[in-house]
Amino acid sequence: MLALSTFAGTILMVLGVVFIVAAGVAITQRGRTRAASPDIPRAMRPGPSDPALETPLLQKLQGWGVILVAFFVIWVPFVWLREPSANLQQEKDLKTAAIARGQRATEFYTAIGKRAVRLHKEVPGHVANRLQAALGREVYHLVSEGVVSVADVDAALSWGPGLRWGIMGQVLLNHLGGGQGGIEHFFQQFTGPMTAWWKVLGSPVLTPEVQQMLTDGVHAEVGSRSIDELEAERDEVLLGLLELRAQAENRSAGRKSAARVG
Repeated sequence: MLALSTFAGTILMVLGVVFIVAAGVAITQRGRTRAASPDIPRAMRPGPSDPALETPLLQKLQGWGVILVAFFVIWVPFVWLREPSANLQQEKDLKTAAIARGQRATEFYTAIGKRAVRLHKEVPGHVANRLQAALGREVYHLVSEGVVSVADVDAALSWGPGLRWGIMGQVLLNHLGGGQGGIEHFFQQFTGPMTAWWKVLGSPVLTPEVQQMLTDGVHAEVGSRSIDELEAERDEVLLGLLELRAQAENRSAGRKSAARVG
């Protein structure tokens, strides 16, 4: 399509130039071909006729019309030919600037102990927020349908997959779940059941009644513990987990470095 547009624009430019040259020649020749006037003294010559007075003005208007047409005939194809490459260059510059901003943001968050991920396309919300939203939807659905209490669904998460999620991500855990066959064997064994579960996942509506049910369940789970006590409990375990993960990553980096040297 780009090659076709370029070819068509080139043809239009050539035709425009030919048209301008032909129009210029025609105007020039018309101005030169005047009938020879008789040898009559100037004082005795009759006044100019209306066509004689109107012709110069008409020729000027025609000349300006030719110039205006020539401008658009040349300018439009020129812009048409230049626009695709200009757009591609602009897109390239925007992408380069976005990558540079992302690199600076990654370096900043890494420097303060955070872990950044790279998005290859734009989606609403952050990746971590979307994952939390997907999980929270099923949690609220199970509670609202009376399948499980708030305390039990929190226990199922924190003492079930939540323990492993603090160490490895979902896909890497699936790789381990496939045993020695890895992720390939995992898909062979669990694709059917897993996709069947997806079809029955809930989409709860957070009505005032459902919100009250969740609120009552949380207060029953919390008991007499205050917000400060819960935060201290959470932070103590998190700090210990972060320390363990840092130690494990350092050991892994050391083994990789030793393997490269060897």
